[in-house]
Formats: sequence, structure tokens, C-alpha cells
Amino acid sequence: MSSPEGHFSFAQLMQMDACTRCGQCQEWCDAFTGEENTSPRQRLNLYRRWLKSQRLPRPLAALVGGRKLKPEEIGRLTQGVFRCTMCARCREVCPVKIDTLGLWYSMREDLVSRGAYPPNLNKLREGVDQQHNVYSYPNEERATWLDFMGDAPEGIVGKRTADIIYFVGCVASYSPAVQSIPQAMAELLVRAGLDFTILGEEEWCCGFPLLSAGMSQAAREVMAHNLETVKGTGARAMVFTCPSCFRTWREHYQQHLPGVEMLHSTMLLERLLREGKLPVGRLPLKVTYHDPCDLGRNSGIYRAPRQALRAIPGLELVEMGEHGTKAHCCGGGGDLEVSDPDLGAAISVNVLGVVQRTGAQALVTACQQCKRMFLNAEAEARTGIRIADIAELALEAARAAQEVAWPR
Repeated sequence: MSSPEGHFSFAQLMQMDACTRCGQCQEWCDAFTGEENTSPRQRLNLYRRWLKSQRLPRPLAALVGGRKLKPEEIGRLTQGVFRCTMCARCREVCPVKIDTLGLWYSMREDLVSRGAYPPNLNKLREGVDQQHNVYSYPNEERATWLDFMGDAPEGIVGKRTADIIYFVGCVASYSPAVQSIPQAMAELLVRAGLDFTILGEEEWCCGFPLLSAGMSQAAREVMAHNLETVKGTGARAMVFTCPSCFRTWREHYQQHLPGVEMLHSTMLLERLLREGKLPVGRLPLKVTYHDPCDLGRNSGIYRAPRQALRAIPGLELVEMGEHGTKAHCCGGGGDLEVSDPDLGAAISVNVLGVVQRTGAQALVTACQQCKRMFLNAEAEARTGIRIADIAELALEAARAAQEVAWPR
């Protein structure tokens, strides 16, 4: 077993002591249920006391607030650490600027090293290890979503060279509910005349679910494979419809690919629309935009998706009361669906209530996991609100332009 402080930097240990116990993190946490182990404040302070009890001699530990935990307390603490969407909303409201998200990652790595984590996460790790995706499906089926396109582009799978790689991600590759997103993105890339490829079975999980689970060691193999595969194409850019894939490639891969531009789909769409390379027609629709956590708070991309939406004629964008840095989580982050799916579902239903208050006809997001969570929530809540990805709306507008230009 590694030393408890091995997963925490000195700065993180200092930050734990900086907590003022003000409760702002708890107040803004979408995953806080009222139970103590779902409180970010309680989680941080209990973990701090536990670490001190192990790192310091007993008299000194007691003097500075260290306390050994009973097995049942460790169990509750472990459960709480993994009942978190890792959305970083708590980080945004912390008055002393504690990087809570970094602490949650380190806590998970520490607990995994102790063998104290939800056993369901082993299935996730096994799926990525054995089939290279989180669903444990055959990886050669990654591109089967192309088979369900009305007019699928030919020859885009596994091209030897291409200017752009479209990295699809596990969720959109295997979840039928959101395969319309890569289908829309592929058609948009064709309409814009871009030279692109998808990697097909050579695309492996980006590693984000394992990193989120505190299993960074297990993520290294898939990351090494992806890196070598991309290097072999000579691509100048990569585009992602999954914010978590986008964030992972920017943070963990890009240093090894200095000449490759990393673009979330909304960044590329905004550029194409602004430069007139993707003609769009009128789309009369009142929408509100949901900031995915890994695109907004964790990657800083707020302007591009909104500018892309505003570039579509007839589309009216209204904001939720809490958006941008304070946006709600969809409930699908942090591997919460693996450790506590009911909590994730409850969060997404709550967000739909916020959406209803805007009067929008559609909830638009830019993440396949967010769309999937909100589709499930809508099936339960039956609000009548349409759930869509920006790529899907952009394609509707592009088809509308075609119909105007070439009437039938």
C-alpha cells in the first residue's frame, strides 16, 4: 500500500487546511442529498483528519485535529467520495479558491490504492482493458452507427491520412440514444468539404472514465495506443463531440502532439459558421443551452457554443438563471452512473425543472452523455421539452439552407 500522502501534493494538503467550513460548496452541490457523506465540506474535512492521523505521531495528530476512522466511517467516506459528479461547481464558489476537483481526484486515487472503492468500477476497468471501451462491447463495432445513416459518407473509416480526425468516444459509438450526434457531425464535416477520418476499431477509450475513477495506472495503455494511432495519420486537428474526450486529449495527450489542434465540435462549428463555410437556413426555435461540465467549467469553453447557436437564423437563445461557471451538472459525470445511478437520474430531472422556467422549447447541450441523461429525465418527467445536441441543430439548419437553395 502506498503512503497516504503519496496521492496528494503539498499544495493540496495545505488547501485542505484552508477550508473555512463556510458551506458554500455544499449549498451549490447538485449531488448533495442531505446525507453527510454527500457533502463536499464534510468529505474534505473528514479526509483531512484521517490523513493527519496516519502521517503524524499520535500526540501531534490529535493536537492538529487528526483522527483515526473506524471501518464503518471509512466505508461511508468512500461512498461519499464516489457519489460525486466531479463537475467542479464547488470549486467555482469556494471563497478561498480551493481546487476541490483536484482533491476529489486525489482522494479517489488514494482510495483505489487502498482497495476501497465501489466494486462496480472494476467492470468499467475490465471493459476498457479487454474491449477498449466502457461498455464491454466488441471494439470492431465502434463505427456501426454509420450503418444507420441515410446517406453515410464512404471511405472515412481508418483513412491512412487525413487533415482532421473525428474522435467519436465510447458513449456516442455504442449508445443508440445518442448515435444521432456523430451521424450529424459526420454529415456536417462532409457538407463543409473537410478532409476527415474516424479511427473505427483503432479508436480506444480516451481513458477519462478510468482517470475519473481514480484508476490512472489502468488508463495508460489505452492512452499510449491512441497516441500512436493519431501520430500515424499526420492529422493537423482533432475534433470531439464529447467534452470529456476533448478535455482528456487537451490535458494528457496534446503535449505529445504539439502540431495537432484540439477542437470541440462547437469550436469548429462556430468557426465554420462565422467564415461562411457551412451555409445554414432559418430554424425558428426557442432554446436554452446547458453548459457541459467538462466543456465549460473544466475546459473554459463558453463562448463558442453560444456563438454557434446565435449564428443560426430564427433561433432564439434564452439562458437559464444559473449558467456558465454556475451551470448545473446533468448528473452523468464522475462515473456516478456506475456508483449511484439513482442519484445521477435525480439530478438530471431537477435540471429539467430549471429548464422549464426559461420557457424554452428545446434544451440544447454539446455532450452526448448530457443528452443521454436528459433524454432519460424527459422520459420520466414528460415536460415536452426537446433534447438536442448543437451538432443536430446545426445540421437541421444546414438542410434548411439546402431546401431553400434547391427547391423540390
